[in-house]
Amino acid sequence: EWDSKPGKNNGDVDGVQFFECQVPGQGSFFELKMVEKLTLPCSYREAVLRQYEEGNEMRKEVRTHADFMMGDMEAAEHRSIRPEELDTIDVEDSAFGRAGEDGEVAATTPAAKKLYLENTLVSRWEEVAAVADQLPNLQLLSLRFCRMLPLSPGQVLASAGLSNLQELILSGTRTSWADLVQLDRSLPALHSVHMGKNNLTHLQEYTHGGFQKLEVLSIDHNQLEWVHIQGAIAKMPRLQTLVLDQNAITHITPPSEGDWTALKSISLNGNQISCWTSVDTLQCMPRLSEVALKENPITTPPEGVELEADTQLGVLVNKYRRHWVIARAPGLCKVNQSGLVNNEQMWAERLYVIDLMNELRASNLNPDHPPSAFTQLHPRFGVLWAEHAESLKQSQNLRADSTLKSNTNKVSFVCNTPLATKIPKRPVEKRLSQ
Repeated sequence: EWDSKPGKNNGDVDGVQFFECQVPGQGSFFELKMVEKLTLPCSYREAVLRQYEEGNEMRKEVRTHADFMMGDMEAAEHRSIRPEELDTIDVEDSAFGRAGEDGEVAATTPAAKKLYLENTLVSRWEEVAAVADQLPNLQLLSLRFCRMLPLSPGQVLASAGLSNLQELILSGTRTSWADLVQLDRSLPALHSVHMGKNNLTHLQEYTHGGFQKLEVLSIDHNQLEWVHIQGAIAKMPRLQTLVLDQNAITHITPPSEGDWTALKSISLNGNQISCWTSVDTLQCMPRLSEVALKENPITTPPEGVELEADTQLGVLVNKYRRHWVIARAPGLCKVNQSGLVNNEQMWAERLYVIDLMNELRASNLNPDHPPSAFTQLHPRFGVLWAEHAESLKQSQNLRADSTLKSNTNKVSFVCNTPLATKIPKRPVEKRLSQ
C-alpha cells in the first residue's frame, strides 16, 4: 500500500484478498523480480551512520575550500559531526525500520534527548520501544509521516524508555484516537502530543485516569466536530494548550461541570464557526487567556477590507472583528497570537458598543431599550452600554455642534526610515478626524 500516491487496487485480485489497504485504492502488486529494487528497512545504527556520514561529506566539500583559503585545513578535518556526541538525532527520510542488535542504539547515540524518525520505514511500535529503551535521556520522539501499525488488542508496551517520554509527534501516521488511548498506558510521563493530519473523524469518550500529565494536545487538520472533542478531551485534568486548527467545528457548546479546568490556550483557526455565541461560550472556560479564531466565517473580512499592521508581530494581519472577540470574551490576554496592548480591552468594548449602537439605530431602535432578541444575540450589550453610553452620547453631541477644525487633530508626520531616498526637510502636517 502506497503512503500517498494512488494505487491500482485494494489488495485483491480476481476476488481474492491478499492484503488490506487502510486507504482504498492505494494498493499495488509487483513481480518477484522487482523485490531486489525495493529499499528494505535498515537498522538504527546503519541509518544514523549513513545519514551523518553523507552530511559530513557535504559539509567537508563546502568548507574545505574556505578553510584552506584561511590557512586552517586542520579545522576542516575536525568539524565532522559525531552522532555519539549529539543530543538531537535526525534520520528523516532514511530507511530506518528496526532497532538492530542489542546495545547498538546506545553505542551509536548515547546522549540523544530528541529523536526525529520522520518519514522512515519503521512501522512497528515494538521496534520504536527497543530504540527508546537504549536511550535513557530521551524526551522527544517524532514519527511524523511514518506508517505506524496499531498495537494488538489489550497490548501494553513494557518500555522503560517510552515511560520517560515527554513529547510525542504522531502527525500523518494514521494513528487513530483509540490507538493513542491504548499507547497512553505505556507513556505515563507524556505532556505533549501532536496528532495532526490523521484523518480523525471521531474520538472515543474520555476514560477517567487517562492522560494524567498531558498539557499540550494538537489534533489539527482532521475532520472533528466539537461534540467529539468535548467528550474526549474536556475532562483531561492538566490540559493547558489545545490546537484544533482546520477541523469541521461549526459551533462551541457550553461545557459541563468539571470541563476544561486547566485550559489556558485554544486555537480554532480555519474552522467553520459562524455564530458569535460560540465566542460567548469561551467565558465558561475558567482559566482561558489565549484564543485564535482566524479564517472562520465570523472573523473573515468582507471583500475590500484591508489588512492592518501588527506592531508586535511586525506583519500585516487580519484584525477584522478582533474587538468583537475581546469584548464578548473578557479576560483574554492574547487574540490570534497577538497580545492585548494597554487599554485595548476598554477600547475594544467601546468600539463593539458603537457597532451595535449603529446597528440598532439603522433599524430605528433605541439603544437604551433594545429588543430581547437583540440582547440574546449580544448578552454583554446591556452591561457595556451602561458603562459607555454617557461618554458616547457626549462625544456625539460635541461632534454634532463642532466645526471641522475643532473636530480634527493636527498631526505631524516625520520620516524615520534610514533607506528613504527623499526625506522632507520639514514634518508633513495633516488634519485627521478625531
